[in-house]
Amino acid sequence: MTSSTICSYHHIRTVLLMCVVLLSASLHAQAQNKETRINLNIRNATLESFVKQLENATGFSFIYGEEVKLTHRITLEMKQKNISEILQRAFENDPITFEISGKHILLHKRPVPQKPVSRKFTISGYVTDGA
Repeated sequence: MTSSTICSYHHIRTVLLMCVVLLSASLHAQAQNKETRINLNIRNATLESFVKQLENATGFSFIYGEEVKLTHRITLEMKQKNISEILQRAFENDPITFEISGKHILLHKRPVPQKPVSRKFTISGYVTDGA
């Protein structure tokens, strides 16, 4: 083999390797893009099952504590929706909020609004003229 052939093979190999790396990074970024549209069909799922299916479908990771609980099971059939739309629909009847941060989805218990306490007073006394 000549040195130009070896150089040519080395050059082609380097270009192919870069293409593979760029394609891999592109696919990984697309899987974790919050605007990526997905189809989701979930029937009578618990929070854990719902989270696991979304993690597998999107590449996002969920983070939540014990205080986050579903009051009912989730049934969703959504076509070509992004992750935010799916989460809003899933938690619309539950006291759960979400925050997307990078490749993580943080679930929080929605704070219960406090009703303002109204206190009624009776004030008694005399009004006098200073003159």
